[in-house]
Amino acid sequence: MYWADKLIQKLPRDKQHRVDDMKTPSGHAHAGSLRAISTHGLVYEAMKRAGFDVEFTYVVNDMDPMDGLPRYLDEEEYRPHMGKPVYTIPAPDGVSENFATQYANEYIGAFNRIGFKPQIFWSSKLYAEGLMNDYIRIALNSVEEIRKVYKDVADQDKPEGWYPFQVICPNCGKVGSSLVTDWDGEQVTYECKADLVEWAVGCGHTGKVSPFNGTGKLMWKVDWPAHWAALNITVEGAGKDHFSAGGSRDIGTEIIKRVYDVDPPFGFLHEFLLIGGAKMSSSKGNATTSAEFVEFFPAEVGKFLFVRTPYQRAINFDPSMSNTIPDLFDEYDRCAEHWFATQDETDYGRMFEAAQIGEVPTEKTYFPRFRQVATLMQMPSVDLIKFFTDDKGSELTERELELLDERKRYAQIWLENFASEDDIYSIADELPEAAKDLSEEQRKYLAALADMLETNEYSSGDDLQQAVFELGKSMDIPSKQFFQAIYVVLLAKTHGPKAGWIIFDQLSDNKEMILNRFREVSEKSSHDIKSNIFQQLNDSNRLIITSQVREKWPTITVGYAEIRNVKIEQSNPELEELKKEVLAELSQLSREDINQMPELVSFRNLYKETGIDWHSRRPSPEALLRRLTQGKDLYQVNTCVDAYNLIVMRNRVSVGAFDMDNLQLPTQLQLASGGEEITLLGDSEPTIIKEGELCYFDQTGPYNLDFNYRDADRTKVTLNTTNLLINVEGVYDISRNQVEQSLQETIDIIMRFCGGELIKTGIVN
Repeated sequence: MYWADKLIQKLPRDKQHRVDDMKTPSGHAHAGSLRAISTHGLVYEAMKRAGFDVEFTYVVNDMDPMDGLPRYLDEEEYRPHMGKPVYTIPAPDGVSENFATQYANEYIGAFNRIGFKPQIFWSSKLYAEGLMNDYIRIALNSVEEIRKVYKDVADQDKPEGWYPFQVICPNCGKVGSSLVTDWDGEQVTYECKADLVEWAVGCGHTGKVSPFNGTGKLMWKVDWPAHWAALNITVEGAGKDHFSAGGSRDIGTEIIKRVYDVDPPFGFLHEFLLIGGAKMSSSKGNATTSAEFVEFFPAEVGKFLFVRTPYQRAINFDPSMSNTIPDLFDEYDRCAEHWFATQDETDYGRMFEAAQIGEVPTEKTYFPRFRQVATLMQMPSVDLIKFFTDDKGSELTERELELLDERKRYAQIWLENFASEDDIYSIADELPEAAKDLSEEQRKYLAALADMLETNEYSSGDDLQQAVFELGKSMDIPSKQFFQAIYVVLLAKTHGPKAGWIIFDQLSDNKEMILNRFREVSEKSSHDIKSNIFQQLNDSNRLIITSQVREKWPTITVGYAEIRNVKIEQSNPELEELKKEVLAELSQLSREDINQMPELVSFRNLYKETGIDWHSRRPSPEALLRRLTQGKDLYQVNTCVDAYNLIVMRNRVSVGAFDMDNLQLPTQLQLASGGEEITLLGDSEPTIIKEGELCYFDQTGPYNLDFNYRDADRTKVTLNTTNLLINVEGVYDISRNQVEQSLQETIDIIMRFCGGELIKTGIVN
């Protein structure tokens, strides 16, 4: 059952309901803020659909003080406003009525766009118009009971003379620095203290003032239940930060019952929307804003993000990961297919229905796949309408043509902002280095392809695609190999859209370049293109790559080295200085930069093809670089491991070093059968390996998982290690040259800091 339908089964039907959410407009509302308003909006919509008498409201807490300074504001201008109610602070845009209206309206516009349109209440107006007066009076008259609530619920002792109210200082305009010290039944006595809080400096003014009609506000944990009572709120959830034991929700629940004598609203804890695994802060200005976020996809797809995940589960959504947005579209389309096939209330169909804004479509609709739209847009010769008409099997309807235009628009946004290099197809400026690794068979194919293109004319990319395929078939070359040769030479990738489309797009303007490039590769040997650093290693007594692995990943390249008589130490001052230099070089990298690195995309693709979730198992180069972007220090292990980790980070190529005396050669790179056990470094219990995982084995068993994701404890490099075996790996867009460069640099840096004698090197591919 769809989560909102299930949740509302707990609510009584014999009363009028009001579902509410509230937020302080402390700056740009970060994208994570949308989880709260969307959850409440979806609960409201489910209630309305089920026949409840229900309203939906949203409170802008604009009486709250500015207690943090967003980094995008001018500090000199806005630091003096710290502590003032946000509705009294000037708007940065110079147009809006005040700070609160600027940022609140921006956020309201964002959640309106994905279909949520609650009635808006401004807290400053509720106070100014007297709606809160009765609740202020009750709270001030019931201060002893409120103190008991704090003690009973949170074990907090509020001092004698404490009152849950803050005056807006008539002298300096600050509310965050004021302290009420007395209440005579009509007026409160207050002091604006210089040191009450760290983030605001009061002016020292003292006086007496009526607490009514907007001269001040209740403190948050009393203000919240007062709003519930004043607005007749019956349903309001909150994030887990408010639902912690003894937190604001627990205190508010007791206050509304014991002080205001009103039933508390039905509450539920909803998890956060995490962008790239991180919860964000509006007042710090360190995140994608909600207004930006809702522009990443069509409104219904944006709404679907919140529909598809039950409120109790966090949504970890990182648009900078190249597959995140295409995956969301795919899931939306699957739910649409289910809805049109059944129009029932099973989970998938109901989720599609809940994601709609306005009337729910009932006529079967074809959705052009987002990934295909994004790919084909980069091929000017491809007629998108014709392609998707053929894919559908009939003419596109007016609505389907609108959907295609819409998806083209959002695909362009994705390509410009989030797509990885792996998703963007453009002709390489010069012959890629990876071309040197093409086989003789692939070179002959490219020569024949050049001749075919020179002597024949083609009417379309599809026409040429068929000819490309037939040529390979006539030469008895596996299709994977000849298509890969075209991609490598033209795109510097091992994959891409239909090769015929790519070539056809170039024939009118760049035909000569295409022919010359194909012939250049076919006429040169691999040594002519670029000489190799290391010889091919064909030694079955040392390392074997199984035929199963070679066939599945023909681009896999492994560098191999043996270094004997090393002396490994705990640390080395010169190495520590070098670490500082390398970390300084890499310090400006962002998570977005990492996500775009073709080497890391290559490892991720390999992981996906072996059934590994690379979100939970990061390839070793990525894991190290992510630590830097998170502000964490590198692990300090020893002079060997610390040294080669610098090469891993610089080159983004995986490296592993192993205690050779604890290995029984030959070693073998193979796919696990499933069920093998490995005790990983740092673990006390063995891990069971899944079928299809890519592992290094020696004659004892597995000793390394997933291209140096983790090693066996038995082969770890320690201060007692004297003989090393080194593996360096590449696949897909990591060329042999990159593997060789990393192998050479790894050998150099280990021997620089650990000494030793190089016994054997080579490349296995």
